[in-house]
Amino acid sequence: MTNSVSPEFVAEAQEIVDALNRDLIAVEDENRKGVDEVDPDRINTLFRSAHSLKGISGMFGLEEVAALAHDMENVLDGMRLGKVAMDERALDVLFSCVDRFGVLINEASQGILGDGSGSKALIDQLKKVVE
Repeated sequence: MTNSVSPEFVAEAQEIVDALNRDLIAVEDENRKGVDEVDPDRINTLFRSAHSLKGISGMFGLEEVAALAHDMENVLDGMRLGKVAMDERALDVLFSCVDRFGVLINEASQGILGDGSGSKALIDQLKKVVE
């Protein structure tokens, strides 16, 4: 399906993805240094970024990005509530989501919109992290 999205969407979405990546790297660094608890403000920032990406993606009809961001948001919400650990496995899945967002946004900028199947395995992994 070809349906080009606006350059404004692409720029804003890429900014959010860059912020997600920066914050996840910071969390990973904290974990490596043996910090007991991830900064709650950082988890809130990650959550808000995922929420924003979900919102603008939905507005522009990018259902695959919106669905993946929604499930990422659920994991981060669980982390905010202390129900989900920000361990290495969770971080790996979150980083994979950020990579996937980059691919999807790049494809959307070229007018390529997938059927959503490309993110199914990641969405399944996110659901496992929450369990």
